[in-house]
Amino acid sequence: AGVFTFGDGLRLVQARAEALREEAERVPQATLSVAGLDPGKVAGLCAQAQEALGGEERCEISGLLFQRGVTVAGSRAAVRRCRELCEKSRALQARPV
Repeated sequence: AGVFTFGDGLRLVQARAEALREEAERVPQATLSVAGLDPGKVAGLCAQAQEALGGEERCEISGLLFQRGVTVAGSRAAVRRCRELCEKSRALQARPV
């Protein structure tokens, strides 16, 4: 408390939002909903997708929906590859959101 003013806090929030927007525009992003696979399995598939594509292509679990349901977010190419791997692994669903 008292570390910075309310106005300074608003400027920090604005700077963060602008930085996130710039990064999202630099590398096209995507999100995927996956059901029917354990989160550990999906995390491994994200790693495989990243390894296959290299460079700045990244994806990871961004949310836990239920016991065997997660969301995956990252670069469009990595999420697309992760979706293919999830489908090959017999996910009940691997759908872009």
